[in-house]
Amino acid sequence: RVLFRSSGYQDAVLYKGSGATAEEVALFRMEKSEDAKTALSEAKAHIQSQIDAYESYMPDEVSRLEDAVVRQDGVYVSVVVSADPAAAEDLLKK
Repeated sequence: RVLFRSSGYQDAVLYKGSGATAEEVALFRMEKSEDAKTALSEAKAHIQSQIDAYESYMPDEVSRLEDAVVRQDGVYVSVVVSADPAAAEDLLKK
């Protein structure tokens, strides 16, 4: 599944678990803030899609998805699904 369909990204990196967990980290650098705003919306939709998929397949992972860090900082969009969302948020703030 594509995380988002926005064009306009200049750089991206994605680390994703094997499917045994919902953990993932995705960072995108978009061309413009407006592109990042669109990408943020699509990233949120991706997380909801993952919640829907994991509910019946691995329900223990749903709480990680519900606590996912999905944020925009200027032209950057970040998605972090982890066991420690507070630490992820702190790291992204730095």
